[in-house]
Amino acid sequence: MHLFRMYWQRTLRRPGSVFLWLAVPFVFMTIYTMVFGNNNSGPPKTTMAIVDQDSSLASQLVKGALRQGPVASMIDLVDARDTTAVDEMFRKEKASAALLIPDGFGDRLLRMESQKLILYKNPRHYIGPQIAEGIVNSLFIIGNGLINQFSAPMQRISTMKDKPTVDQIGEISQQFFLAGKNLRGLSSIRNIDVTIIEKEKDTQASGFNLAAMFFPGLIMFGLLSVSLNLEHRFQRDRTNNVTRRFVTAPVSPWSVAIQQRLYTASFAFVVGIVAGTLGGLIWHIPAHGLPTAVLIIMALALFVSGYNGIVFSLSSSVRAVSAISSISMVFLAILGGGFFPTEFTPPAFQAITKFIPTGMVNLGLTHCLTGRPLGISLPVLFAYCGAFFIVGMFMSRRRIL
Repeated sequence: MHLFRMYWQRTLRRPGSVFLWLAVPFVFMTIYTMVFGNNNSGPPKTTMAIVDQDSSLASQLVKGALRQGPVASMIDLVDARDTTAVDEMFRKEKASAALLIPDGFGDRLLRMESQKLILYKNPRHYIGPQIAEGIVNSLFIIGNGLINQFSAPMQRISTMKDKPTVDQIGEISQQFFLAGKNLRGLSSIRNIDVTIIEKEKDTQASGFNLAAMFFPGLIMFGLLSVSLNLEHRFQRDRTNNVTRRFVTAPVSPWSVAIQQRLYTASFAFVVGIVAGTLGGLIWHIPAHGLPTAVLIIMALALFVSGYNGIVFSLSSSVRAVSAISSISMVFLAILGGGFFPTEFTPPAFQAITKFIPTGMVNLGLTHCLTGRPLGISLPVLFAYCGAFFIVGMFMSRRRIL
């Protein structure tokens, strides 16, 4: 393993590039923190299910208010049949929250009786449920104020037992008109209250912050960049005939290829561990599932080493292979959710992400660090990444000289 030691010694003699590549995920995370804050703010659009057990004019008004105006730019509303359907949507992570409108909501609203709506929060999501909770609470604060302003004509309607006459309809309409004309401040009553329920609450995830969702993807992008830089070094060695002198030492091309792949994987692994540790300390990422996180980073190191070995074996042209590797690196990072949590991407995109090594790594790390079920199979991930590593080792041998 002479070459393996030599590559590491050369790196440690000039560690400037190490610090440069370590800085990549931190620069992006700092930008994200400046934009969103290091908490659950900075909301992307989220999905909320609604269970309408009342099917009244009042419940339709609630749904209409959630589907238009500024609210519609922050939330997608989907209908759900019942709470069983909500549980299924939560399990498949297709909704972050669900609002239940109980039977009799419209009748009790006209009678000015106090009542409760129930907002269920998906424990597997963190940003989305808080968006939904804030929107629903704000909506019903305004709604309670409007109910108070129009309480007189609403009470008149609730006391009517027979079919109203034309004169009564005109009188009630006039009362609504006058109440709207004199509308000034929204002095509210607590007619409608919202009960917040987090289904299957996971107390282990209470220390979550935004970095736990963004930083794993940035580490993945950083390791892709690190591996790309190392491959450029190997290519310069070939161009300057340094590798040829190793082979005539004699060291077989197979030995050179194996030690280069091992060096790249080990270097990426060390950078990933150091970056993850520093990021966890700086942004207070909860220390959930650390042994699993280490294994996932190890699998990622194998993948980036093998993948770039494959790419750099495709051409002997420095310019061509540099362009291919740079484009493919960005492509893999985007598909893997390297710049934005896949939780808020379309379902079709999420389905693709789960079959890409970078996506599997990002999903596993994010779920691991936020205390959720892993969502991927570690043996499958290692088989996938190990296959890339082996193929990369075989193909990079072609370009040793």
